[in-house]
Formats: sequence, C-alpha cells, structure tokens
Amino acid sequence: MKKILLIWMAMLLLIVKVLAQKGEQDSRPLIQKDESGQYTYQNVVTIDGVSKEVLFKRAENYIKTSFKTTDNNIQFDQESAYILNTGTIVLPAQPKSSFFQYQKAAYDFKIELWFKEGKYKVVVSNIMIYVQWDYNWTETKSFQEYSESTKKKYKRLAEEVSNSIMKVLNDLETASRQDKHTKDEEW
Repeated sequence: MKKILLIWMAMLLLIVKVLAQKGEQDSRPLIQKDESGQYTYQNVVTIDGVSKEVLFKRAENYIKTSFKTTDNNIQFDQESAYILNTGTIVLPAQPKSSFFQYQKAAYDFKIELWFKEGKYKVVVSNIMIYVQWDYNWTETKSFQEYSESTKKKYKRLAEEVSNSIMKVLNDLETASRQDKHTKDEEW
C-alpha cells in the first residue's frame, strides 16, 4: 500500500512539474530581443501545397486591405518574393474602471515577408508605441523601453502591443491559408 501511495505521489509531482514548465513556455514574450539587442518577432509559417506566387498574392491582398495608410508605404517585389510595409495599429480604449487606463494608444511597426514554395518568413521590427495617458500627457517610446520598464503599466502595454501584433499575424496566416481566388489567379 505504501508503494502504491509513493508511486501515486511521484506521478502527481511529475504532472505538476510538467504543467509548470508548460506554463512557463506559454508565458514567454512573443516579441523577443534579437542578436543586435532590438525587439523583433520572427517566424516561418508553413502552408503545404501552396506556391510562393499564390502566397505572395494572398499576403499582398491582406496587406492592401488591412494596412491602408495615407502614404501607402508598401513595397511589393513579386520577382524576389518580398513585401515590406510599415503599419500603424490603434489599440482599443481601456475600460474606465481600469487602473491601466489610457485615453489613446497606437503603435507603429515594420513588417517584412519573404516567400518560398509552401512557406513564408515574417519579421516584425521597429515597434514604436504612442500613448496618451489618463492624466493628459502623451509619450512615445520604443517597445524595448516599455517592455524593460519597472512600471507595471508599461509592461502591460508592451504585452498588449505584443498580443495585438500576434492577432495581425494570425489574421495574415488565415488569409494566406484561404483558398479564395484572387484577381490574378486562374480558376
């Protein structure tokens, strides 16, 4: 009976340890420092059975409809299968009861995409955050300054920006996986 109880306890401790490690991995920041010390996000997305031309066209359509800017600072190079864009995203307003309240917040970023058969690489960098806090002053800082700050509200804002970027990238991946025909694709 003691052996069974000891085995059961050992298994329970092992399960708790595995779950704790999984929680630590899941809580890693999505945007991390690269070799140069800048905060970036990099990923390769695999979409089997889709040519680089089709992936390029789907990403191009997504970017044209999602990142409309006054300067249209978008570079599409179909020959080298490369897209460069700078975007601005406005964050949703915070609830009035939130301690972490700001009046307005937005961030700018650079997104680069390279395409190969069945996959694309995405790099997000140059993230700048613009905030008007509740007490009516505005500040502009890099993602690095917010994420490395000791102030909780700054860290939380960096996390919110990181989550927002991930939503944009998830939407891009969804658009890249869709089998809708674009103008230049054959039926």
